[in-house]
Amino acid sequence: MTSLLTSPASAGAQTAITLSDVSVHFGTVVALQDVTFAIPRGSLFGLLGPNGSGKSTLLKVLVGKVRATSGQVQFAAANPGEAPPPLGYVPQASTAEPDFPITAGEVVAMGLYGARPRFRLPFRTPARVSQALAEVSIEDLRDRQVSELSGGQRRRVMIARALVRDPQIVLLDEPAAGLDQGADEQLTALLRSLANRGRTVVVATHDIEGVLQQYDHAALLAGRCIASGPVRDVLTDEHLHEAFGRQLLVFQEEAGGHHDVTFHQGDHD
Repeated sequence: MTSLLTSPASAGAQTAITLSDVSVHFGTVVALQDVTFAIPRGSLFGLLGPNGSGKSTLLKVLVGKVRATSGQVQFAAANPGEAPPPLGYVPQASTAEPDFPITAGEVVAMGLYGARPRFRLPFRTPARVSQALAEVSIEDLRDRQVSELSGGQRRRVMIARALVRDPQIVLLDEPAAGLDQGADEQLTALLRSLANRGRTVVVATHDIEGVLQQYDHAALLAGRCIASGPVRDVLTDEHLHEAFGRQLLVFQEEAGGHHDVTFHQGDHD
C-alpha cells in the first residue's frame, strides 16, 4: 500500500513531488512497476509514453483516485509541519467536460464543492471564480453555456475549475486531446504561463514536440520509468526507441529551434 506523506522539506525546497518505488497492480496486470523520480517545484513537467504506459494511472495515484500497491509519494509542504498543498486535477476530456445546460462560471464554482459541506459555498465564491477565469483568459465567457463553447474554450473552463481553490500543483490528463493545432498551441502556452507564475504543472501527453519546445522536465514511461529529468536528457533517441519499440521516432531540428517529430514503422525492437 502506498504512503502519501508531507515532505519535511522547507519552503526553500526545490522538489514538489517525490515518487519512490511506486507500483500499481490491477489483479495480475502490472500497470506501473517501481517508478521513482522527482518533480521540481514550479516546473512544467511532462509524462510521456505510448498508450498503456501508465501515464493516466500515475496521475490518478497522485490525486488519490488509485491506490498504489507499494511505494511512497511525498508532497512538499510550503512550510515544515504543514499539510500537503491542495491539488488541481483535470481528467481526460471525455470524462471531464459537462454536456448539460450549465454556464462556464457555474462549472468553475463546482471546483469549490469538495472543500465545503454540500450546498454551502464560501462567501467569496464569485471573486474566486472570477480570478480563476481570468487566470486562463476567459473572463468574458463566464455566463456562456458550456455547450456553446469550442473545444479549446471548454478545456480552459476545466482548467479554471481546477485552479479555483488556488492549488500549487495542477495535474492534467491529455488536456490537448481532440483539439486542432491552433488550440493545442494556445493550450500549451497557457500551461507554460501557469508554471512561469510558480505553479507546478504535471501533464500526461503524447505531444513530444510540444514538450521539447515548452516543457522543463519530463518522465518517459513504459510501465516503468525509462528516464526522467530535463527534457533533452529524457527524449533521446535511445530512450524513445526503448519506450516506443517498433514505432521509431525521427527528430529533425531546423533553424530557429523548431523540431519536426514523425512516427513510422521501423525494424527496431
